[in-house]
Amino acid sequence: MAFQANVLQVLIASPSDVFKQRNEIEESIYKWNNLHAKQMNTILLPIRWENDTIPSYNEEGSQQSINEQIVYDCDILVGVFWTKFGTATATSPSGTIEEINIFLKQGKEVMLYFVDGDIPRNSNYEEVKKIDDFKSEYRKKGITFSYSKGNIIPHLYKKVQEYNKKRPSIAKSLFQQDFNNAATEDIDIYTMVIRGIFTPVEMLFLSYMLSTNIREFDSLEASTLNTEHELIAWLESNSYDSELINMYGQVLSNFYDRGLLTPTYHPSYNHVITYKMPLPLYDRVRALTSTAKLIISNNAQKFYKLPF
Repeated sequence: MAFQANVLQVLIASPSDVFKQRNEIEESIYKWNNLHAKQMNTILLPIRWENDTIPSYNEEGSQQSINEQIVYDCDILVGVFWTKFGTATATSPSGTIEEINIFLKQGKEVMLYFVDGDIPRNSNYEEVKKIDDFKSEYRKKGITFSYSKGNIIPHLYKKVQEYNKKRPSIAKSLFQQDFNNAATEDIDIYTMVIRGIFTPVEMLFLSYMLSTNIREFDSLEASTLNTEHELIAWLESNSYDSELINMYGQVLSNFYDRGLLTPTYHPSYNHVITYKMPLPLYDRVRALTSTAKLIISNNAQKFYKLPF
């Protein structure tokens, strides 16, 4: 079904030594669209200079051509550094730095990452020092993260939220449809249970949700809701083993990837504190047929811990 969406252009900015990470960021942007575009009425369009510029000449230099063709029009910048600082331009120590400064001056969203991998022996350590100096200077006013592919999607989710808050007129016109229904209307919990899409430990998690009426859970980075304590108490009261505790992070990740959970962020720090199942989706879980609930219950018995 067609839906209205705001298209945000995401500039992938970096020197030349992080081609692998650039590809991962682009893949993550497309995955973000699959997970969240309809829910947030927002589509992210990855922009890379090697794909989205054309041959041109500019008296002010090639970087200015890149700026005019793609940088000025982009809405979010995702930057990543490893061992190369980049080539100096007419106005900045590197093209990537110039792009970051343009975004900062325009008050646009910036996500900056640094690869923590081992430095190759043939690296130019003067460039590595420039990167370290830049990181130290940037951190006086901004927040950076060590690069991890798994951070890109949740961080983009937060950035899109911030973008829409700064532009309420756009958000109001695009978010008129019911948020939760738009996010969950295509998810068929019943079919996923009947067809065995969930792993056994994920089915145990569903059993926990059904028996406790809980639909919001701590992330691995936080303990706001005391989820781990509640889970352990529930497992012990039912004489189940601790496999769900051991696999808790993976279960959350899988539910999130399937669109079953949405993240909530700490207002001051760039990480998820809780995951919540939208109420319309949770209502479907509670309204599952007796057959589906029996499948979930029988699966839970696989984790029964013998008393000897």
